[in-house]
Amino acid sequence: MRPSRVTFSSLSLVVSFLTLFSQCPPNSAVAAEFLENGNARVRNFYASTFRHSVTRRAINLAGTWQVSEDGEHWRKVKVPSAGLFYGKMIFVRTFEVPDSLLGASRFQLVADGINERCEIWINNSYIGEHEGGYTSFALPVSSANLRAGSGNTIKIVVDDRLNVRRTLPPQQQVFGWKTYGGIYRDIFLLATPLISIGDVIVDPLYDIKARRADVNLSVNFEVAAKEAISEARAGGKRFLIYAEVYQTFPDAFVARSAAIEVDPVTHASQKLSISIANPSLWSPEDPHLYQVRVVLVSAKGSLLNELVDEYWTSFGLRSLVVERGRLQLNGEPLIIKGIAWVEDSPEFGSALSYEVMEKDIALIKSLGANALRVMFHPPHPYVVDLCDRYGLLLFEEIPAWNVPEELLEEEGFQEAVRNSLREMVGRDRNHPSVVGWGLMSSFDSSIQKAEELLSVLAQELRGADDHHLTYTVTSLVKTDRSGDAVDLPMVDLQGSEADGLKQAA
Repeated sequence: MRPSRVTFSSLSLVVSFLTLFSQCPPNSAVAAEFLENGNARVRNFYASTFRHSVTRRAINLAGTWQVSEDGEHWRKVKVPSAGLFYGKMIFVRTFEVPDSLLGASRFQLVADGINERCEIWINNSYIGEHEGGYTSFALPVSSANLRAGSGNTIKIVVDDRLNVRRTLPPQQQVFGWKTYGGIYRDIFLLATPLISIGDVIVDPLYDIKARRADVNLSVNFEVAAKEAISEARAGGKRFLIYAEVYQTFPDAFVARSAAIEVDPVTHASQKLSISIANPSLWSPEDPHLYQVRVVLVSAKGSLLNELVDEYWTSFGLRSLVVERGRLQLNGEPLIIKGIAWVEDSPEFGSALSYEVMEKDIALIKSLGANALRVMFHPPHPYVVDLCDRYGLLLFEEIPAWNVPEELLEEEGFQEAVRNSLREMVGRDRNHPSVVGWGLMSSFDSSIQKAEELLSVLAQELRGADDHHLTYTVTSLVKTDRSGDAVDLPMVDLQGSEADGLKQAA
């Protein structure tokens, strides 16, 4: 059940966020330059789908690329890197595909951050495009467009120019964050079986009184070769799916669902359920994690004789509700002690290394914080994983910052907002650390247009995701209207503005 709505006036705890900036460079136009990371290790949200799997493989595309502004003059750049340029930049590199994968795999190009708009070709075949620089995306790649061996070429044309009516953010922010261009997060080619598990949504429900958890799974299938299913059936085989839950630390088997016969062609999804008695709960003090392994097998008679695909993902069990105007986590009152963090550094820009990300999260935790607000846009997926492991309640938001009133009714702006929300929620909804989705920040929350748009967005989110709060961030105290639209209106206080909060309370 979704938590009751929390309003500013009824919330008895004060959410006070300190701001931790990493000396962000100024928002000024700079000649083409790249702050190179280049050492990505593919440890993002997709990594959980093949971290332990023998059925999946990632071809890492991080490393040395050739870049050009005009297609004639080229230089080497390491990817990931945060680009300081304005306009279009062409990125090209070669890569190898093992012969054993061709004809036996379904391929996707996965990118965790290309800012802002990109068009992609592999071996001169158009693969697709994506708009939005802060969310992960995956594009299907036909095996017919790939070659065995090292003779494969990928070309990505990146345009980092912002469009006031179509992009998030609408324009460079004078007092906001630095908008870098280029391929600044992980990128790789993911190979999965021809009949595979496409996605798993974990919906854990914890009953405090009964000390019992029901873990409900929604499993989606992807079929790249229907003839493979026809051949299997002709040989007397059928397909079964089941799930297993394991503790993360220490590794130990916990429970298993019943095996259910499925038809991946006619039924694109399947529900599974697992019950856990006396479960360990996730909290900032004890961030206990579970892993679920979803298994698709083919069977002949009573024998499960072939593993088709397996999908791993982690989750945690927690209860977050509102009782008499107070947030309660796992039945106990919750006082939020938070840090606001910006994904930027002097050395790497927005292309933070894994070491820098973990160092920052460890430092924040050592300060006694139990919550993290990632300001301005969704973070690298590894930051979300770190919040799960270190025990930080995570507030993440789309890059709808300082949006002027005249844009709120623009169709292009609303489409960009919905796309960003859909990709953010789809990527991170299984993480126990995620408390809420931020819809807008540092905007005029006193106007009716903002309230109407926020109400619509919040209702749409509640229809698709019933277990997280929605929030906004505003500097207005007395005239704010967003509290009637979202669960948690946050107040951004600067210095003496805290007096206004006391007066309003």
